[in-house]
Amino acid sequence: MRPSFKEISLPTLIFVFFFSLYLLTAQGSIQSSDGKTMFLLTQSIAEHQSISFSEHVAGPLAEKYYSKYGLGMSVLVLPLYLLGKGLGMVLGIDPVFATRFTVSLFNVIVTPLTCVLLYFFALRRLYFPSQVACWLSLGFGLGTIAWPYSEEFMSEPATSLFLLASAYCLTDDRRWDRKALSLWAGVFFGVALSLRSATAIALPGFVVYAFWTARSGREWLERLHEALRFLIPVIGFGLGLLYYNYVRFGDALETGYESGMVPHFWTGFLGMLFSPGKSVFLYNPVLILACLGVPALFRKRPQMAFLIAWVILSHVLLFSFWHSWFGGMSWGPRLLLVVVPFWILPAGYLAEIRLGWFRKAMAVAVIVGALIQIPAVSVNMARYYYQLQTQSAEFEPLLLYDVAHTPLIGQWHQLAEVVRGLSDEAALQKRTQMALQGTRFAGKDVAEALRWGLAVNAPNFWWYYMKRFGYPWALCIGPPIVLLCLTLLCGYKLVSHLKSESHSPTSF
Repeated sequence: MRPSFKEISLPTLIFVFFFSLYLLTAQGSIQSSDGKTMFLLTQSIAEHQSISFSEHVAGPLAEKYYSKYGLGMSVLVLPLYLLGKGLGMVLGIDPVFATRFTVSLFNVIVTPLTCVLLYFFALRRLYFPSQVACWLSLGFGLGTIAWPYSEEFMSEPATSLFLLASAYCLTDDRRWDRKALSLWAGVFFGVALSLRSATAIALPGFVVYAFWTARSGREWLERLHEALRFLIPVIGFGLGLLYYNYVRFGDALETGYESGMVPHFWTGFLGMLFSPGKSVFLYNPVLILACLGVPALFRKRPQMAFLIAWVILSHVLLFSFWHSWFGGMSWGPRLLLVVVPFWILPAGYLAEIRLGWFRKAMAVAVIVGALIQIPAVSVNMARYYYQLQTQSAEFEPLLLYDVAHTPLIGQWHQLAEVVRGLSDEAALQKRTQMALQGTRFAGKDVAEALRWGLAVNAPNFWWYYMKRFGYPWALCIGPPIVLLCLTLLCGYKLVSHLKSESHSPTSF
């Protein structure tokens, strides 16, 4: 007998809610140069079994190009690429459009999985009640930059998932299957490393944790063996990464990022934490609550606190030295998205002080956080950068440090301008034709891109683009309505659970 909707487990409900929401608000295309480069590598692997490609995206011209980004992302999306190719053949859709569409949905799947894993981490590792764990999951999925980046084809969302999965396996207190869990922790960490080589900065913290929490009474050599179970898969992925570097750059130790490290630590450090244009707290207000719970985490779970603190601080310190610590033309401190799931966890300890206060504080943080993300989800993030460039040659300092020019305000203006522009059908039609013809604005005057680029002058949703491109109304209207209803229904059930006083850890 099939379970009714009322009996659906809470983790399943969390996944369906976020998957429906993210798919509803997905852009369905790959708009960043990073994403286009990773897609071209996926395409080359699938079509030519090669790790080089000939299409130019950015940088100097050459006969063939190699991606400087992690190989893992391009490999993981191969099933979605093949799915898109198959759908294109069956439905008679341009295979280039179909494959880009399906590949672009990768993080629409990944981010809800992170929300579910965050729920389990809070429930089974920190032993928070189900209601508190659910609040933390909603806080991450709705009230942080995780939502806008669910629609972008970038590696940060997947890296955060696999890094959290590694920590989840490594921190199992039951130890009933320690050998297998240690190996799985290593595999997940290795996958995260294949996505972003910067993940290596967190490795010492994981190794120290593995030694620290080894079973008491064991000899040092036995503890070493336990840590090695974690390290063996990581070493395997690391050797693969070294070989990939050698093939790309002729040097196994060359990653493609060395030239970007600069001795301006305080600029990046203070910028990521406190600048009006990129502060991690302004874009993710729930993290303010999390900071209040840090003392309780260290007091009650010092080993876990060490691991979480290491993951967060190691990334913050590393990216503080990166020349583009702000993440380029992106929403908020993009590079720190990897550690946001870890950062939010201490907020759960506030519920032990007073559950009612915790609920109200989390509700405010989630609502405010969601309102912050809405303009970034609705309009291409690059639009505000383009507009500032047309106004000032020194637009970057304005965007980062001037309160009046922060994207938190500016992106709302962009949303208003895009909505007003919907009344100019002639201009929209011209932009649509240029998009269908494959017009590219790379290297051209930014004012031209701002005026004629469809991606920066339209609601950034896949179903709207399909309408502009002339696809049947059934494809443009039907799926969004279904997704909206599913989101509202699951959202109602989640709110009902959060309001309930009595709850079970897994189901209603």
